Amino acid sequence: MATRTQGTIIKEIQFKLEDTGSRRFPLERIRTWINEGLTDIARRAECLLTEDTSTSVVAGTQQYTAPADVVRIYSVVYVPTGQTQRYD
Repeated sequence: MATRTQGTIIKEIQFKLEDTGSRRFPLERIRTWINEGLTDIARRAECLLTEDTSTSVVAGTQQYTAPADVVRIYSVVYVPTGQTQRYD
């Protein structure tokens, strides 16, 4: 399968839209659709899987922000400091 750049994909989309008589869409909207599609593919294929990542937690804090490049969190496991007991 040939690799295509976002610019090439945008040109193909614009060409197809012009053939159908559709109005022109702003480039930002087309880029957003492409990125949403790529994120959906990555989520379904799980091709960007990172095995283990750890984050320090603070007592009493229940919500944490995931890194910006996270597509899906498969599971969360808590291991208290100095212990081996795992809590899913």
